[in-house]
Amino acid sequence: MAPMKKKILLGTALLVVITIPAALGVRFYRSLPSATLAVGETIPTLAAQPVGGASPLPQQGRRALLFFSPSCSYCEEVVAQFGKLRERRPEWFSGDGAVKLALISVGANDETVAFAQNTAWPVYLDADRQVMKAMRGVSVPYLVLVDERNHAQYRHTGMRGLDYHEKLIGAFRQTGRTP
Repeated sequence: MAPMKKKILLGTALLVVITIPAALGVRFYRSLPSATLAVGETIPTLAAQPVGGASPLPQQGRRALLFFSPSCSYCEEVVAQFGKLRERRPEWFSGDGAVKLALISVGANDETVAFAQNTAWPVYLDADRQVMKAMRGVSVPYLVLVDERNHAQYRHTGMRGLDYHEKLIGAFRQTGRTP
């Protein structure tokens, strides 16, 4: 192969290697919310598809919305922490004044259905991430606490420990606010 053709081929390869990731980065950046969800902000009506016999996504009362992916190990850990929390404090998640936990999957339909079969929590599908986008979430796990007035009271992305969640949900259940 002639040296000029090698240079052209190498130049084209470098251009592709640099341009495609840059274009994907710009696309991702443009898809990010312009602002984070603010405490006190009114939550829009959310429509996620119930999975495995779950009732429609709760729109009233104190709610904990946990966005997750069934294939995310961090998400699995957070869901397990809420399971342990329900074992410790079952009254927090049932009866009057209960916090309604809704697991909202941004994963594929098949993996979400399989996940829903193995959990006692209500599971909802948000495969196109429109609900998560409305809540200005970027990655999972993403937890949003919503009070009975339909205002965001708390949000965070990532993992926290069981003790942290116990203090958080305990305060939220008692007062509708977070510590």
